[in-house]
Amino acid sequence: MNLLIAKKDAVKIILNNQLLINSDLNGSKDSILKIISQLGYIQIDTISVTERSVNHIIWSRAGKFERSNINELFLEGKIFEYWSHAAAILPMTDYRYSIIFKNYYIERYGSFKKSNNRLLKLVKDRIKSEGPLMSRDFEDKRTGTSGWWNRKPAKEALEFLFFSGELMVKERTGFQKVYDLTERVLPSGIDDSIPTKEEYHKHLILSSIKANGIISGKEIAYLKRNDKKVFSEVINELIEDKQVCEITINGVNDINYFTKPELLELKISDRSGLKILSPFDNLIIQRERIKQIFKFDFLLECYLPQSKRKYGYFSMPVLYNNEFLGRIDMKSDRKIKTLKVNKFYPENEIKLSNTQMKKLNSLLQEYAEFTGCEKVEWI
Repeated sequence: MNLLIAKKDAVKIILNNQLLINSDLNGSKDSILKIISQLGYIQIDTISVTERSVNHIIWSRAGKFERSNINELFLEGKIFEYWSHAAAILPMTDYRYSIIFKNYYIERYGSFKKSNNRLLKLVKDRIKSEGPLMSRDFEDKRTGTSGWWNRKPAKEALEFLFFSGELMVKERTGFQKVYDLTERVLPSGIDDSIPTKEEYHKHLILSSIKANGIISGKEIAYLKRNDKKVFSEVINELIEDKQVCEITINGVNDINYFTKPELLELKISDRSGLKILSPFDNLIIQRERIKQIFKFDFLLECYLPQSKRKYGYFSMPVLYNNEFLGRIDMKSDRKIKTLKVNKFYPENEIKLSNTQMKKLNSLLQEYAEFTGCEKVEWI
């Protein structure tokens, strides 16, 4: 049976499962691990106009925290780095499900291994004998840009060994990956058996619902390895077993969503408070979903030519009381320790109340301090 629910109730369930309301999180390692485990992944991105995406996503849910806590979780074997729909940090308990992509990668790029087998062995042997290494450790200063130890071929070898599963990222130092042998990084007791197709698709479905509360089949499969036939069979079994139910959101036409029955019974707060989200935040990573359910049309414009930007190079969504209040374009100037706000763009050109502006300025100051700045300057 397909249930019909109000859009406002769907929004509350989504924000609740995204840990953006009803959260008792803080900056502890336990809270950070809870965020990663609940969301299923946190995207890693090189852009740091104000702050790295991983740090920003955690801050939006837990507030100020020590960045070293993330590295400690790596070293303790609680989290690992691999590919989700993009480069990401994932909970170590999900390790076995990453093997599906690793096997696909080996099959897809088998010709690289065949052509570079000797180089791959040399890189792996160095790590085996010398311990964890970074890409720059393979740079041969004597020969400049020639030979195998030129950074580019060595980097390609490291990445192949990483994506195929022979190496893991032990930690990051200054955002640089530190590679080590998988057997030396993987904690003892972690299940590294290859999941069956049914196990993998069940994990894909249930973890997506856990993270998002309500989600469509298309969104579950977004940029993930999946078999449409097996996916359909598994989700139908989950519905039959009453682990999952189908719903329709009032006002969202022609899209069937899935959720867990118990989530429909939760008493959830009506207010999320004020949040400034990273453009890579898990909540908004699927733009069409946010447009359909939240009526918020978001695009990260840093990839567009300047002449085509409407809201600035790196505008960020602002969430307030369960709806998007607008977006804000800003950058951190760490030389003068100033968070520079270019402009706030309210949705539908609605003017903010004095209370809303006061809350926004207070949150901007908190964010500025988190990014290493001391003050906020509206340009």
